[in-house]
Amino acid sequence: MALNLSLANRDDSGIAHLANEGEIIAADFTAHGPNPLEKALGPEWASMKIVLDLDRTPYIDSSGIGWLIQSQKEAKTRGGKIVLAGVSPQVRQVLDMLKIHRIVPIAATRAEAAQLFNS
Repeated sequence: MALNLSLANRDDSGIAHLANEGEIIAADFTAHGPNPLEKALGPEWASMKIVLDLDRTPYIDSSGIGWLIQSQKEAKTRGGKIVLAGVSPQVRQVLDMLKIHRIVPIAATRAEAAQLFNS
């Protein structure tokens, strides 16, 4: 199963909690198509605080890594921020090896992720 983002909730502090179910792979992205975050949250997604829960993401390829990095860069320029939460062990291993946490913060839980917006 491919990338499947759904809005779990939006809390009182304005943080949008998204959950993904499925792999994040090249087939999920088109050269000129909208960012999947835009599909899930609308055109103002990059100005939002977003927790992306990856506990049901068994695999991510280089296109998925590129998407995370590019999305965080765009969010940063527009006043938003993305934090990953609950990352599955297989995906966490890849993210750690590539030191993605230097660009996209990673938290163990959604609650910990929400706290990272204040730091």
